[in-house]
Amino acid sequence: MGWLARRETTAIRLEASTICQLKCPICPTTEGLIKQQLGSGFLKFDAFRRIVDENPWVHAIELSNWGEIFTEPGDRAHPRL
Repeated sequence: MGWLARRETTAIRLEASTICQLKCPICPTTEGLIKQQLGSGFLKFDAFRRIVDENPWVHAIELSNWGEIFTEPGDRAHPRL
């Protein structure tokens, strides 16, 4: 069984990045709330793939947008972009 608590869950939201170079005054990333709740960094493709593979009943994944995925310093975080 996957890490999701309930098999009835068919949609999830994943944060692809919690890092952003902008400082929008009303953004929770700027205020530090996203880092406080999720930490700071990028979702690695291997972790994304593992989540998909371990939770086959999930049919929709929203890549949330509180960070900027194109600031990934190494290889592209999501090679299919």
